[in-house]
Amino acid sequence: MMKQEQYIKTIVRRLQCTGGRKKEIARELEADIQSAIAGGESWEQVQKRMGSPALVASEFNRNFPEKERKGAKRKRRIRIFVIIAAVLLAAAALIWWLLPKNYPLGKHGVFDEKTVVDAAEKVISLLDDKDYDSLEAMSTDSMKKVMNQEKMDEARSQVGDNWGGFQSFGSVYSGEVKDSNGLYAVVQLVAVYENRTVTYTISFNEEMELAGLYMK
Repeated sequence: MMKQEQYIKTIVRRLQCTGGRKKEIARELEADIQSAIAGGESWEQVQKRMGSPALVASEFNRNFPEKERKGAKRKRRIRIFVIIAAVLLAAAALIWWLLPKNYPLGKHGVFDEKTVVDAAEKVISLLDDKDYDSLEAMSTDSMKKVMNQEKMDEARSQVGDNWGGFQSFGSVYSGEVKDSNGLYAVVQLVAVYENRTVTYTISFNEEMELAGLYMK
């Protein structure tokens, strides 16, 4: 059994009229209910006599002018549109915050380009030497799990077999990436081998720990 306040609110929510008319009807309903109770009816009897909120609201709606009903529906659609727009805007803001943002290297005063490039070249040199102990020591906790010969041999095989000996470094591109997890320096570095050219993408966190490695 609904309480009186909830009963009236449920009816008013279903009314297809202006806000002012809704307030007026709410006052009328409350007055009618209080009058009936003062006359000896219980709230349960009053509610049973009046009918369900949906029934009461439909009776009111049938008596509203068509223009008023259409206006109320239009305002309701506008409110729904505003709510949806607000939700989408909030979602877009969250996505924007979560997605990585790219900046020039050094933008935030954390990374130095020479230091970062030198560190990337060192990583490649250690990979070529299969010095996984040194690589693991300079890696983040998540990267330590893949800094072993099995994982790295698998990664190299995806690029191709028989690279040959290292010859030289080629072009270098660097930048910063900021996401919800923090700020990273990212270096894309071309390494030339006897039989193949490999492009490394290597990232470091703010402590200059190896945080990411990709080769193609």
